[in-house]
Amino acid sequence: MAPSPLPPLGLYYLHPSMLRIIHTKRIKLQIWDTAGQERFRTITTAYYRGAMGILLVYDVTDESSFNNIRNWIRNIEQHASDNVNKILVGNKADMDESKRAVPTSKGQALADEYGNQVL
Repeated sequence: MAPSPLPPLGLYYLHPSMLRIIHTKRIKLQIWDTAGQERFRTITTAYYRGAMGILLVYDVTDESSFNNIRNWIRNIEQHASDNVNKILVGNKADMDESKRAVPTSKGQALADEYGNQVL
């Protein structure tokens, strides 16, 4: 039986640096989960430097998590390189439609506004 995931109560470093080779290029991947908490915003700015890509994840059943994405984008724009790739991810999209608080079209509109990709 697989272990149950930890609740997002703090800053998690999900995996040690992974080196992968994709299309003959070495890729170093670090995954950090801040659970969107404000208290980690100053810590995360150090990790933006040198980042080539950032995933912005919101909960489609929680509109406040979606509304907070703009704050994270502003923070990224201040501290990350201009050409960093940003991908907007709507998490829990498999939940019952009646629980969805953020329609897909709203996520797509936000991604389009900032020139992000959306998943």
